Amino acid sequence: MKTARLIMIAASIFMSVHISFSIEFRIPIRFEIDTLSGYICLQAKVNENQESEWFIFDTGSSVSLLYQESAKRLGVEYDKEKWTSFSEHSAIRGGYRIPEITLRINERLTIELKGTAFVLSADESPLIVAVGGKLVEVAGIIGMDAFGAFFLKISYSTREIIVSDTQFVLNEWQEVTAQSKDRLPFIRLKIGNKEWTALLDSGWNGGLVVPFSVYKQYVPDISEIDSQGEKEFFDVAKLFPPVKIGQNPLSYELISITTRERPYLIIGSLEMIFYDWIIDREKRVYLRRRREAPKIHVNVPSPVFTNVNIFFDGNLGILAGTIPRSRAARAGLTDECVVLSVNGIRVPPQDIPPSESLAKVLSRLLANPFTETARLRVRCGEQEREVAFQLLPSDRIIAVLMHYLPLGFNFASGSGDKEDDFEVELQVCEWLSYYRVNDHPIEPSSYEGRDSLKYSLVRILGLPEDFTIEDFWNHLYAYFSRGEPVVLVCLDEAGREVRLEVPPRQRMHDKPCSGNGKDAPQSRREKRDE
Repeated sequence: MKTARLIMIAASIFMSVHISFSIEFRIPIRFEIDTLSGYICLQAKVNENQESEWFIFDTGSSVSLLYQESAKRLGVEYDKEKWTSFSEHSAIRGGYRIPEITLRINERLTIELKGTAFVLSADESPLIVAVGGKLVEVAGIIGMDAFGAFFLKISYSTREIIVSDTQFVLNEWQEVTAQSKDRLPFIRLKIGNKEWTALLDSGWNGGLVVPFSVYKQYVPDISEIDSQGEKEFFDVAKLFPPVKIGQNPLSYELISITTRERPYLIIGSLEMIFYDWIIDREKRVYLRRRREAPKIHVNVPSPVFTNVNIFFDGNLGILAGTIPRSRAARAGLTDECVVLSVNGIRVPPQDIPPSESLAKVLSRLLANPFTETARLRVRCGEQEREVAFQLLPSDRIIAVLMHYLPLGFNFASGSGDKEDDFEVELQVCEWLSYYRVNDHPIEPSSYEGRDSLKYSLVRILGLPEDFTIEDFWNHLYAYFSRGEPVVLVCLDEAGREVRLEVPPRQRMHDKPCSGNGKDAPQSRREKRDE
């Protein structure tokens, strides 16, 4: 074996790569997929340190980055007086330039970065990833600058990044390159019949990300959103036309709309994972759809969707609780159980002390995009137990809340004499004419002077008597999305059993709320946009 030294020079900034090879070389770099966000995670030794560190490989970054606490721990020197601002479209403001840093990826590949790596500011906390059956803080991010002189194949199928000095065979690969002046991989895709440019960004947590201005071109009647900072929302009503990369349709459930405007779209980690990719040294991009791609689930890591609240207690550590009638409660979770593991990962993890931020990470781990069945090991009192329950896809709950739940309708669990009681409340206004009791419309005039009507739920037609909250949401989605009403058997305030027919919002017409000086409810369009 011989050792060669290849040097790329760009704008007086140097990147040297030491490679062991014979004549032509192809060096595989093993990586793991972060189960929190789908990031590509690989290991490297920094400078003369003998312990390997975890890094995120980010195709959307032209530079490599090191967190400040990692730089201190690893003895990496950087110029604290030379702050460099990054692109206005970057999620990170900038960093302090590192004169020189060495990354030893494996026995055959060592990368020396001279002036292309940066230490982030102290307010940038290290990202936590789930790899190798544990949670770890990454030392930093390896950007495209580390491999700028070479051809790359990102093989999700074999979990390898293959570095080569020659082009790969492109049979069965489709070129999807978009024209761009940046030193990053941009691809072209189609929304409906119109072509758009998207950044291939393995360091972005999500699928396809569309700026609001682009979304509004296809859904022109949506109201403007006044928001501070970058926020994302899903098009759960599927108002957006089909999206394709070449002939490959994108996962509709993973499309999100961002309030931050950029001159391009983003293909994030959870959409990239459906393909293998080739990026050549000129940043031309090729893809091939995987034969066996993973199932990605739309899970929002919030107690509103999981019915599990993971939180930090200064005395007891990380705790978890739930509410009556939830799937987690049926599986054995009670209030304030000490969390011992989440989806097989120990809590608290080594080197990461319990905290509020860790509790948020564990909530994401519980409802990560690769999980359909959530698993907790907890200690409730003196008893340890395993709790396993199926997560309800969050996009169904969002769709019910934003598009289908009728106006003037509210329900709550645990509001009656028993913890698992359900109470239904209808606002007294003209919307009541769309509801039916025992097959007759409710006339608002019959309840003059009342703010609301209340019913105690007995059962739901189409569901078993021991239904869970998740079953209820799923039932609402199934019927409302088809434009059909849901029938509830309830006790009215006089204790009489009645059949309450609840219509989907799309059956209602815009009518103001009447009486009692109440403000009119929002119209369907206003409510949906909110």
